[in-house]
Amino acid sequence: MPASGNRESQRAELHKAIWGIADEVRGAVDSVVQLPANLFFGVTIATCVIVLSKHKTDDIVKRQTELREQIDAIVADLEA
Repeated sequence: MPASGNRESQRAELHKAIWGIADEVRGAVDSVVQLPANLFFGVTIATCVIVLSKHKTDDIVKRQTELREQIDAIVADLEA
């Protein structure tokens, strides 16, 4: 198999693993904080902190879903 085919299969496996994790924690993500590159000693890449909460109420999840839909609508309008 060519190297690019192997790379594509690895990418597909990684994508499946990432989204599998995302499905498990859906609704548990409270916030994501992006940090700049070179913030930590010896780490030159940008990093992020993912804050999880296992005690979220349905009301909070509903509001987050509504916010996500509004953001998606704004992005769609900007891309049109």
